[in-house]
Amino acid sequence: VMDGAKPQTVESLRVLKESKTPFVIAANKIDRIHGWNSEHGRSMAESMGDQSKEAMGLFEQRYWDLVGQFAEHGFNIERYDRVTDFTADIALVPVSAREGEGIQDLLAVVIGLAERYLDEQLTDIEGSGEGTVLEMKEERGLGKTLDVILHRGSVKKGDEIVLVTDDGGRATRVKGLFSPRGMSEMRDAGNRWDASEEAHAASGLKISAPNLDGVLAGTTLRVVHNDAERAEALAAAQAESELSIELEEEGVCIKADTVGGLEALAKELNAIEVPIRMASIGKVSRRDIRNTEAASNPLHRVIMAFSTDILPDAITEVESSEAGAKHIGSDIIYRILEEHEEWVEQRT
Repeated sequence: VMDGAKPQTVESLRVLKESKTPFVIAANKIDRIHGWNSEHGRSMAESMGDQSKEAMGLFEQRYWDLVGQFAEHGFNIERYDRVTDFTADIALVPVSAREGEGIQDLLAVVIGLAERYLDEQLTDIEGSGEGTVLEMKEERGLGKTLDVILHRGSVKKGDEIVLVTDDGGRATRVKGLFSPRGMSEMRDAGNRWDASEEAHAASGLKISAPNLDGVLAGTTLRVVHNDAERAEALAAAQAESELSIELEEEGVCIKADTVGGLEALAKELNAIEVPIRMASIGKVSRRDIRNTEAASNPLHRVIMAFSTDILPDAITEVESSEAGAKHIGSDIIYRILEEHEEWVEQRT
């Protein structure tokens, strides 16, 4: 509410618009408006009726600023309690994450829209399982595991699954299946996982299986039950593993934690005519830095990493690089582009 649409917000809007993804706006930090009386856990509908005219006037000013900023990007937004057609207007819910005020309103809007417009996807629990691999982790006592969001069908211990790797499709079998304990979220579960025999959509789970090396985060996991399904899934996995990024003989190197992230970064670089020589998934390694140093153009001796870390030995390699290799990393693409532009300006 206070800062308006920041560059990262604009970047997210562009991605959402291009992918035609529905969304709701949470206008956070409503409690920072001068004179706003916040109450922990209160609904926003109740809160707005309990504010002074001055506080509501300041809120309306901020709100109309947001309306104008979103309109510049082709979006019509309306306060959630005033929306009459959710297919024409995007709901904006004022909230205070700090006080928990308005959170119930936000959840009500999201759940209501999901039940109204995503009914078919939410009830797609029959048939072969399909999910998205979030990341691969090394777990003590289990070895390599996959954190997965199962969004269709079911999967059980012993099922054959087809995964997308950097070498194409690969079939393996589920050795262990684990669900977050109680109300724990996957990202916060830590070691709080319970062994399961079967999981149904939609749910988050951890899978242990042999031969998980090279599995790409952000790609599809498919459960198969016969030769025909396996052949079809392997063909789909092969196609998914082939990055739709045009590489040049000379250019920069890029890395990301998922296929989607890598392609998003590549798209932005293509838009500003920055050539790409190498593109891959995973953390930035020492080998990546050495490949970066091999560029003949000094301005191409840079590796840009979106939402992925750089390994300690790679940091040492950058610091001691006689070729002037540069690592630029961030969880926000526009910051990577800004830092790259500044680096180029310093070297020209």
